[in-house]
Amino acid sequence: MPEFKDQLGNIVSIQKNPQRIISLVPSITEYLYALGLGDRVVGITKFCLYPDAWFQTKPRIGGTKTPDIYKIKALKPDLIIGNKEENRQEDIAALREIAPIWMSDVNSIQDMYSLLMVIGRMVGEEAKALEWVERWNTYFAENKDLGQGKKALYFIWKDPEMVVGKGTYIHAYMEAIGYANCVEKGRYFLLRRFCWFPGKHFHGMGSEILSNSPILFYDGDCPLCNRVVTWILNHERSSEILFSALNSEATAQWKAKHPGLRMDEDTVYFFDGNQLYSKSTAVLKLLPFLKGYLFVLRLGWLFPRGLRDSVYDFVAKRRKRIFKECRVDVRLAKRLLQP
Repeated sequence: MPEFKDQLGNIVSIQKNPQRIISLVPSITEYLYALGLGDRVVGITKFCLYPDAWFQTKPRIGGTKTPDIYKIKALKPDLIIGNKEENRQEDIAALREIAPIWMSDVNSIQDMYSLLMVIGRMVGEEAKALEWVERWNTYFAENKDLGQGKKALYFIWKDPEMVVGKGTYIHAYMEAIGYANCVEKGRYFLLRRFCWFPGKHFHGMGSEILSNSPILFYDGDCPLCNRVVTWILNHERSSEILFSALNSEATAQWKAKHPGLRMDEDTVYFFDGNQLYSKSTAVLKLLPFLKGYLFVLRLGWLFPRGLRDSVYDFVAKRRKRIFKECRVDVRLAKRLLQP
């Protein structure tokens, strides 16, 4: 039997021109349709919405992460095509007992071209696969400057809001058509874990971002408060906390969007992305965002709130006497809440 290497490095032996193919991935299903395989595809997932004709007529074998092993076995496939991220290892292991499985793992444009050609050869449609590669080459050549000078976020999930970073096919696609990805880290991230990006809106996005980011509100005219901000910047786990002076325009606009929250300029506040905390509780809620060696400070939770706040109030009333000079950390320039 012909042998093919999948994108995980496995050698897969399949019969020539398989006639009973099952797709475990929506994008693979669309490509099999584009190759004109018709009745040769005998099973798809419940998330394979396109083409609609296939979604309405072909057997659905469950979800990408919840395949019905018994139903797949009953369909007697001679080739199953899956994906490293979409499908679970334990399901793939079980399905290997039923039929040959070719696994995809696309993280670049070249990976995409390789997938198109290998699948084309496996199903006996190499000429059509080459046509698709040429179409994509033409598309990228014609659209390489489409997003020139623009930055973008690519959302893959709404609740929680999740976006795509480097080391992914989507990132490679964005770069190929000229867009700069706002996310400089790898793979996938929850939106609230990002540091600040210039601007409130991004090309193609109709919603404001970072609305649920952690924010520290503090007295911007207080020498002690500014030194505390510098200390936080030196000891934080990652650059995800935003900062805003209580008397700033950014804070005023944030308060206008949250009319149910009361704030005054003599108290520190910490918004963890869901709820606003004040005084000593704000300080304690901030601690999980700092490096692990500061865990001992969490012992503050052992003391009653009244006692904690009394100590806080004692220091707060004298905060402008402790230091005379107000020093603003230059790193704040990229970490301020934007109006």
